Formats: sequence, C-alpha cells, structure tokens
Amino acid sequence: MHWTKVLVALAGAACLQVCGIAAEHGGHAPAAAEQGLPSAAPRIFSIGPLPITNSMILTWVVALVLILAVRIGVREIREVPDGA
Repeated sequence: MHWTKVLVALAGAACLQVCGIAAEHGGHAPAAAEQGLPSAAPRIFSIGPLPITNSMILTWVVALVLILAVRIGVREIREVPDGA
C-alpha cells in the first residue's frame, strides 16, 4: 500500500513538471493576430525526427493513470467473493 502512495506522488509531481514545461513553451501569439486555438500543437522537444508536443505528453500521462488505476483495482479480483 505504501508504494502506491509513492507512485501516485511521483506521477503528480511529473504532471506538474510537464504542465510547467508546456506553459513555458506554449508559444502564445498576440491576441490581435490570432483567434482561437492554433492548428498545430506546440512542440516541447524532439527525440530525433519525432517532435514531442504537449498533446502527446498529456495523452501518455492519461494513459498511464488509467492503466495504473485498472491494475490497482483488479489486483485482488476473485471469481467468487469471500462472503458468498
């Protein structure tokens, strides 16, 4: 049980760090020049020829949280409950 709290704390810290990086590199244009959302997601960094955007990082974080939640939720699943 202790390791799950540590894992959740690390995931939260990573999310805050990613949000801070995304906010710094957002590349906001002046309000008069552009209305609405940009057509391309802002590039945070690149791994070789692959640009990593804030949308990709958010998708990875959400997928990781969902996978961990399901794994924690079904780790002690039983076919017949103990009380039956």
